[in-house]
Amino acid sequence: MQAINEADGTPQPATPESGQSANWGSCGQPTPDTLPESMINVPSHRKKAPMCLCCQRDIAPTTSILSTVPSTEEIADAASTGHRSQYLIHSKNNEKIAGESDHCSHYSTDSEISEEASTAPHQEQDKISSLLTSLSNSVISLFNMAWQRNSRADAEVQDTIKLIKSLPTMRLTCIKNPTRKLTPSQYEQLLEKIEDGKVFPDKLRFEYTHSTQQFEIRMTTTVHEGIVGELNERFAVWKAELMKSNNSEISDAAKTLRLHGNKHVKLPALEEARDSKSPDGGIKHRCKLGCGHPALLFEIEFSHHTKKELRDRAQAYIEHSNGKIRTVIGVYMGEIYKAERENERRLKKMYRTRETDESGPQSYSTDDRNITGEASILKFRDSTGKAIQSTPLRISLEDCICESDIGSIVKEDLETYRRERGEVIRRQVQKEKEKMRSEEQSEAEGRESAMKG
Repeated sequence: MQAINEADGTPQPATPESGQSANWGSCGQPTPDTLPESMINVPSHRKKAPMCLCCQRDIAPTTSILSTVPSTEEIADAASTGHRSQYLIHSKNNEKIAGESDHCSHYSTDSEISEEASTAPHQEQDKISSLLTSLSNSVISLFNMAWQRNSRADAEVQDTIKLIKSLPTMRLTCIKNPTRKLTPSQYEQLLEKIEDGKVFPDKLRFEYTHSTQQFEIRMTTTVHEGIVGELNERFAVWKAELMKSNNSEISDAAKTLRLHGNKHVKLPALEEARDSKSPDGGIKHRCKLGCGHPALLFEIEFSHHTKKELRDRAQAYIEHSNGKIRTVIGVYMGEIYKAERENERRLKKMYRTRETDESGPQSYSTDDRNITGEASILKFRDSTGKAIQSTPLRISLEDCICESDIGSIVKEDLETYRRERGEVIRRQVQKEKEKMRSEEQSEAEGRESAMKG
C-alpha cells in the first residue's frame, strides 16, 4: 500500500510489510519500484544475493538493467525531495554487477539469449552446408579421376587396335615384334575385339604376359616360315615311318600324333591370370588323359633376343603348363639376325652413294660381301627327359631335325629374305632422297624470294 507525503501529497514507493521480501528481476537484481528505503542500510546477512543466469533464466520479458538507470534530472529531483532510494539502489546494484563481471562474464540479457538462440541454428546450417559441399566436391573429384583413368585406358586400347590394323603395311618394313603395355583389364577389352573376326579378319599372332603387362605382336619372316615348314614336313615323313612299324604299340601311338601349328597356348592353368603364348609350331597327341597342351613345341628365334631369353621362354612353357609341355625345340638364329642387320646397313650406304644399281636389289641376295651368322638348336626337356608320357614312343629331337641340317635350310631361306629386305631398303633410301630434294628446293625458293624482296 502506497504512502502519501504529507507536505505535497505525492505518493511514496510502496514498502513491503515487515518480514516480506522485495521483488527480484530476472537478472537477480531487486526491482527499484518495490524496494523500501530501509533496505539500503540493511545488514549484509539480510541482503539477497543476485541470481546467476547460469543457474536460472527467466524466459518472460523483463525490464533491462540499463533502462532503469536514472537520468541526471531524476537524480537532482531525488536529491531535492529527499527521495534518494531509487538512485542509491541503482548505483549499488550497478557497482555490484560491475564487480562480479570477472567471474560471471556469461551473464546475458533476454535480447542476448534470443540472439544466441537465433544465431545457433544458422551456424549449424552453415556447418552442414559446408560439409555437404566438401563431400560433393570429393565425389565429383573421384568421378573425374575415374573418368580420366578410363579415358587413358580407352586411349591405350585404341592405340593398340590402330597398331594391329597397320600390320599389313608394317610387315613390309618391320621385322621386330611391336609391343604395348596393357593392364589385365585393358587386355581383356582388346581380346574381345581380337576374337571378333569382323575387326581383325586376318589371323593375328600375339602374346600377353601378366607379370610384365606386355602385349606383343609376333612378326614372322621368310626365315621363320621356312624353318617351321621344314620341321612340319619332316614330322609328317617321320610319323609315316613310325606308323609302318611292326610294333603295334609304336604304330598305334604314332597314329595319335598331329601338328599343333602356332595356335595360342594358355599358361598357366589359372583362369583369372592366364598368359597367352603363340609358339611357332608343335606336336600334339591324343591320349586317354585328354591333354590340352602340345607335348612338343618349336620356337624359332630370329631376332635381337639372346640365348638366355630363348631358354627362359622354353622353361616357362614347361613349368607354367604344369609339365604338360615336356619338350621345346629352340632354333636360335640371333647371330644370323645381327649379321643381316649389318648387311642391310652396308646396302643402305651403297644406295645412298649410288654404288649399286637402284633398278633392282637382285644382286644383294647373292653378294659375296654379305656375312652370314650361325644357327644352333637348343634342346629343352622336362626333368624326366621324356617327350610323351604313358606310351612306348619317345620323340627324339634328331628324328625331326638335326643341327647339321639347319645351316642348309637357313641358307635357302636367307636368299629369299634378302631379296625382300633389299627391296625395302631401296624404297626407304628412295624416300630419303625425295625428302632431301624437296627440302633443298624449298630452301632455294626461300633464298630466291628473299633476294627479290
